[in-house]
Amino acid sequence: MNKLIFGLMLAGPLGASAAYAQEAAPVEGGTVIVAVGAEPATLLPSTSSGAAEASTGCMIHDGLVEIDGDGNYVPNLAKSWTISEDETSYAFELQEANWHDGEPFTSADVEYFFSDVVQYAPLISGQLEGKIESVVTDGDHKVTVNLTEPFGPFLRMMACFNGGALIPKHIYEGLNPSTDQAGLSPIGTGPFKFVEWNTGESIRLEANDDYWRGDIPLDAAVVRIMPNAGSRVQALLAGEVDYIYSYFVPLNDFTSIENDPGLKLTLTGMPPNNLLGFFNIRKEPFSNKDVRQALFSVIDRDFIWEAVFQSRGLPATAPIPKQLKWAADPELDYSDFYPMDVDAANAKLDAAGYERGADGTRFTTSIIYEANNPERLQTATIIQAAWDQLGVKAELMPLENAIALPRVYEEHDFDVFIVSYNTYADPALGVARIWITNNLDRAWGNASGYSNPEIDAAFEEAGRLSDVASRAAIYRELQKTLIDDLPTMTFHENVRVDASTQKLKGLWGYEGYGQWYKAYLEQ
Repeated sequence: MNKLIFGLMLAGPLGASAAYAQEAAPVEGGTVIVAVGAEPATLLPSTSSGAAEASTGCMIHDGLVEIDGDGNYVPNLAKSWTISEDETSYAFELQEANWHDGEPFTSADVEYFFSDVVQYAPLISGQLEGKIESVVTDGDHKVTVNLTEPFGPFLRMMACFNGGALIPKHIYEGLNPSTDQAGLSPIGTGPFKFVEWNTGESIRLEANDDYWRGDIPLDAAVVRIMPNAGSRVQALLAGEVDYIYSYFVPLNDFTSIENDPGLKLTLTGMPPNNLLGFFNIRKEPFSNKDVRQALFSVIDRDFIWEAVFQSRGLPATAPIPKQLKWAADPELDYSDFYPMDVDAANAKLDAAGYERGADGTRFTTSIIYEANNPERLQTATIIQAAWDQLGVKAELMPLENAIALPRVYEEHDFDVFIVSYNTYADPALGVARIWITNNLDRAWGNASGYSNPEIDAAFEEAGRLSDVASRAAIYRELQKTLIDDLPTMTFHENVRVDASTQKLKGLWGYEGYGQWYKAYLEQ
């Protein structure tokens, strides 16, 4: 990886605007070929936080705001807003825009989002539950959202990639947008319009010729569904694909991409994400905290960082990643609580009542992980070998998300689940959901079954405050409880790097999945 990108990875993503050089005027025309590693379940990004769903869906939909490379909120479908002095009222003035079917976008669509859609939005439903007091429209282009109490990250939630993608009331009213089939042929206000979906193969989008920002440079986009990681990279190297979103770029292929003069790696601007391992604490033996601590203590996070992630990103040292500098505690380190000591871990399991049997086995378990992600397999294999030293036999179970998500979040039929969660640059959004009680049974939420009123109250209080130092003090204190209770393991903190042809320009510079209304292909 070039020194600029690596340096920015260590510094954190929110100051990344300097990484994007000034580019020439856009070239008109062309079709961009995008590769994703999984079949989306929907193209409504507000109802899913999956990478395939959100990265494709945010080409079709808009949120009220965008977030620039320095973390500032800038207009999107809201062209301006005012915030009350007590920070409980947000008055938005809306753009004049049309949905892709020609119907006007109005304040009624925003009111519908907050009254009906939010409950199906996994990234924000738990955090906003009970906080929306009222939504008041004033004509077609003004709407005010009144909160029951201040909530610092409220505007951050209104970006498409953070769960704030707006959808048309006239299509979805009375439906469940998270399950209704209309999500497979979506209508948005964004730069691209949905055309067709060939299941297992591709999704075709065309430029929105009635886009409220004006004409976009590209004519069309084809999203190819390519579950095999090697095939995605080979297609990029062969010129058959123009762009692979970072989530689907295997780290092992960075070098081959860097060495091709026609390709490039680009820092996405997405906030850091955590690679997690959820224990299912609803069942034995993981209901026993001593067992969880013993198992975690023998996992070498530095080795995962070096062997799996090629020393990119950072090894995890605490529940909140160090790259979120304002919220993280630089002094906290898992190693101070759980030093690598196989003998001590064995003794702890003995004391917990899980002694070895005649064949040396204490108990068997399983590790579920995303089948199309090679880093998950490598991490699971390292954990499997570490636990084998303790007489714990772990079966590796690669599953497609369509199978894994309901099994983990709804049926609770798992032992350990390895998954990556974006922090969304604020613990109230991307971190709290891992542990708070009202995110139980929600996809991409609290998978472990952990419920601690003190943790719930601490996250609630931190989200309510606007003063950064006061919020940080709460986050730094609550992490000590999470480290001790350990319902969830944190292995690695990463940032995202896209792979693309050198010809693709204009996409990068803001947080999120890219400014597709600016993207173009040099001829």
